[in-house]
Amino acid sequence: MKILKRVLFIIAFVFLCVHSVRLTYQKWFEPRSSALDTYDEVVEIDIRKATSLEELLERYDAAHTKVEEYEVDDANPELDWGERRETEPYKSEQKLRAAIEDWETQSNQISKTRFYWLFGLAFLLVGLALHKWASPWVGIAALIVGFSEMIYWSSPSYFAAYSPEFERLLNNKLFLAWTSLVLLFVVSLVTGALEGAKHRKP
Repeated sequence: MKILKRVLFIIAFVFLCVHSVRLTYQKWFEPRSSALDTYDEVVEIDIRKATSLEELLERYDAAHTKVEEYEVDDANPELDWGERRETEPYKSEQKLRAAIEDWETQSNQISKTRFYWLFGLAFLLVGLALHKWASPWVGIAALIVGFSEMIYWSSPSYFAAYSPEFERLLNNKLFLAWTSLVLLFVVSLVTGALEGAKHRKP
């Protein structure tokens, strides 16, 4: 049991440390600008400056109105899907739509991260209770499930465009990774104390 616990502790410790370092880099050290930013179009600059989903929706509504005005004018040529990607007003509308979808995806990711991390925390508490009052092996199994959830959902997010919502997701994951690391040490000490108390019983 002791050897298994040490191996599991080391594995969880390694993953949480790697996640914490990567998230710390993303939060404070990763470059968020490019020399090419000066060549961005107005809509791309507006998307980058948006501080809320409502602001993006307002801009999308204006762009969508321009698309509708374009389409009702018979003098304007009808464009296929490929041409629309490079032609205004369709171009701006599509970029704003993509930005809104990214924002909503990140917002959903925040909710999922919190839910599943709390699910893992619940399994930790159940595991500790089982370890103390039932079977240590069943308790360890529950602890493994709990920490697996917490490690997975505090892992860094890759290939995401920076936005205030992505920043919020990053803050959540960084906090949860650090909290998981602290809980790992607490659980290790508690389970060790429980096993020591059992061995001392006459």
